[in-house]
Amino acid sequence: MYYGLNISHQVSGQKHIQKYGNKLNIFRKMIKNRASLYLDDLYKYKVMMNEVANISLMVNWGYGEKNLESKSEEEITKIFLEIIEKYN
Repeated sequence: MYYGLNISHQVSGQKHIQKYGNKLNIFRKMIKNRASLYLDDLYKYKVMMNEVANISLMVNWGYGEKNLESKSEEEITKIFLEIIEKYN
């Protein structure tokens, strides 16, 4: 628990994608609850994960192609802090 939020430290990688097919299937198999926040650098996964996340955001760092929805590290940090403040 971090500031009253349950933060998962599990990272899913290529071996999980090969086993389950895609990130949505990984989430459904490995995590029982809906995610509060999901971040990805690929737009297709950001959209896909809307199904299992309250907030799904695209970051502007990593391998993905940036677009108008991409968020900077500063914007993501601000969102994290707002969520933490809301639940404390």
